[in-house]
Amino acid sequence: MTFIVDFILFAQTTQHPIRLVVQDYAGLSTDPKDIEDFIEYLPSIHSVVVYNGHHFTTFSRKELMQGSGTQEFKCRTAPVERSQL
Repeated sequence: MTFIVDFILFAQTTQHPIRLVVQDYAGLSTDPKDIEDFIEYLPSIHSVVVYNGHHFTTFSRKELMQGSGTQEFKCRTAPVERSQL
C-alpha cells in the first residue's frame, strides 16, 4: 500500500510527464469512473499503457479524460470464485 502512496506523492510533485504501465486492465481499476478520476487528479500522467498478455495498448490522457478508453477497464465484474475445500 505504501507504494501507491509514494507513487501518488511523486506524481503530484514531478515536473516530468509520466507514462503509467499496468500489467492488465484490472491492474489499475475495473471501474471506468475510477480511471477518469485518477487521471484528472494527477495531471502529470500523460498516458497509460496496458500490457495484456501478448500486446500493449496505449491510452492518451485526453482519451481517458473523455471516457473513450476507459470502458476497456471494465473487464471484471466480480472476483474469481475459488473452490471451497
